Amino acid sequence: MTAEVWKRRDVAAGFLNQVSVHIPERAKQLEVMFRALDLASRPPRRVLDLGAGDGLIPATALEAFPDAEGVAVDFSPHMLEAARARLEKFGSRAATVEADLGSAAWRARVDGRFDAVLSGFAIHHLPDARKRALYAEIYELVADAGVFLNLEHVASASGRVEALFDDA
Repeated sequence: MTAEVWKRRDVAAGFLNQVSVHIPERAKQLEVMFRALDLASRPPRRVLDLGAGDGLIPATALEAFPDAEGVAVDFSPHMLEAARARLEKFGSRAATVEADLGSAAWRARVDGRFDAVLSGFAIHHLPDARKRALYAEIYELVADAGVFLNLEHVASASGRVEALFDDA
């Protein structure tokens, strides 16, 4: 399945309707992300979510940090539609940007630096070489004393580690 499939309304809607099946323990994983964000040297004033999907991560950030503003980036118009609906209550504190992380051109759509750059379950869709380039681009966006936090699907180092994870 190529990343382009996420631009289809039926695929985006199907995923969003069953997100708890596709990303089990999503709430717990977000809790861990935001506990880590709480440990940052200062509360974030600007938050960027890459591959924002339905906007849950930026919405959670804006609820947790009422003085923050957030930018949600995704290349799927249908995911951004869901993100805009979720973020609407934050008014001018929230913005959405349609841009494809699959090329460096997305950077032209995002201005300034961010205290927190976040991503959840999006970057794994990119080829390895593009991931490396994206991490360098993210580095340029993170403000001094800022953080980059990425929730992601990863392969286990070995079958034994996989079994330990499955048994947990």
